[in-house]
Amino acid sequence: RGVPITENAPKVSVLIASKRPGGMDCPLYSLAKQTNSDYELIIVDELWERATELRQMADSLSVPLTVLSVSKPRRSKGPFGLQNAMNTGLAAARGPYIAITNDYTWLPETFIQTVIDFYEAEAEGEELPQAEERFACLLSFPIVKYDPPEEM
Repeated sequence: RGVPITENAPKVSVLIASKRPGGMDCPLYSLAKQTNSDYELIIVDELWERATELRQMADSLSVPLTVLSVSKPRRSKGPFGLQNAMNTGLAAARGPYIAITNDYTWLPETFIQTVIDFYEAEAEGEELPQAEERFACLLSFPIVKYDPPEEM
């Protein structure tokens, strides 16, 4: 049984799990330039000391950062586990479609629209997007690597 989707839920929940020092400039700047803004951003970040900085940056770029959290408590030893962080983010997701990406990835301007097109084409029995478009939206560690534009 699936989780019910609320009326005001965005179409796509973008999930980033991180424990790396440094900023999240690439995903934040690239999400700000999306051709489709029907998304929310969920960040599970074990470096909680940068939470204020991330919120301020997302606000200044009008990126809808709806959740900024640390991972749920672990039962095993150790401060961080990627699956634990992903589970924390997935539990917070409100959208019917979920895209998982990295904290260092520059997303193409059509990323959100490509995710929507992929899932809706599959649901309606239409032809799926071309392989290069699927790689850009479905893999946590994209095969297609995008460099940030010069003006960033």
